Amino acid sequence: MTAPFTPDKGHTEVIIFSRYPESGISKTRLIPLLGSDNAARLQRLMTEKLLAAVEALSPGLGCRLTICFSGGTRAKMVTWLGEHRYVEQRGDDLGGRMQYAFSESFKSGAQQAILVGSDIPSIDTTLLAQAITLVKQQEVVIGPTYDGGYYLIGFNNKRATELYPAIFQGITWSTTSVFERTRQGLLALGITPVSLPKHHDIDVPEDLPYAEKWQLL
Repeated sequence: MTAPFTPDKGHTEVIIFSRYPESGISKTRLIPLLGSDNAARLQRLMTEKLLAAVEALSPGLGCRLTICFSGGTRAKMVTWLGEHRYVEQRGDDLGGRMQYAFSESFKSGAQQAILVGSDIPSIDTTLLAQAITLVKQQEVVIGPTYDGGYYLIGFNNKRATELYPAIFQGITWSTTSVFERTRQGLLALGITPVSLPKHHDIDVPEDLPYAEKWQLL
């Protein structure tokens, strides 16, 4: 019988934050240019690319994958991406949903956790390994996007309850100030987050050249 994960033995949770791709619901800001079906297809391909990068991580890093999803059902997610640990998103806004994902990971025994958005096609295994290594050494790791948000955030469970308000509450999501507001909230707690390289996420028509670069269109 396999022993369960425990906080003192520790593991790092890698949380893929995504949604089930549905025509007319996924990537709505891209629908006027791509059409409903192609916007959903882009969502699907970006998530599959990220999943492949996570699955290629070295077992020596001590990671466990969780897919935190919205839309669809667990059965639909399994049909799409296969058997994994799935957690349905819960919360009143993006911050609440991310906080719930971290809380569930720490309750299940994670020592550290990183949460990664699924709309950044340039994320690869090397970047993920870097983030995992850093989150074991630093209090907070964050990967900024060029539009002022972030594509990855990670921290350990030692100060999680203290960190939640600074990271996930009082922020106007989907604005150009998200990264800076998060950073300032952490600095107020005496924490200087370690930043990963900037990357482009794919949210609006102006971002589509970066999807084309990765042959996703």
